[in-house]
Amino acid sequence: MKAKDFFKTIKQLENQIESKRYMVQTYRTLAEGVRSPVYSDMPKSPNRQLEPMAEALIKAVEIEEEIKALEYELTQKRADVIDLISKLEKDHQIVLIKRYFEKKSWGEIAASMYYTERWIYKMHGTALKQLDELFSRVQLSSC
Repeated sequence: MKAKDFFKTIKQLENQIESKRYMVQTYRTLAEGVRSPVYSDMPKSPNRQLEPMAEALIKAVEIEEEIKALEYELTQKRADVIDLISKLEKDHQIVLIKRYFEKKSWGEIAASMYYTERWIYKMHGTALKQLDELFSRVQLSSC
């Protein structure tokens, strides 16, 4: 696996977690919604499903469990790649961490490091090549 692909995998995990959090929030909102009582003396089906509020809460809890598993996987992947990044030159470490973990733009990275954007692009490319070499030498546990 190449370094860029690994960073894409991390981004996809972050996106999955974010969308699942939104789903949990939606289910919790549904569960907290006020329902009007239904007064009827008509017989009810014995196979009737749970109340919609209870179903929404159950789904929210199930999704929260999925989120925990994804967060654990994300933490493992981040730890693995940070271990490899720490073996690079300091400037290359800074560029990769600011870009992929702090989500900084190229301009922000260049300004904080007092380099031109063009030089940052070049350092980024070099850092990715070096990281690819490290990836080929080391088999990551979470790939």
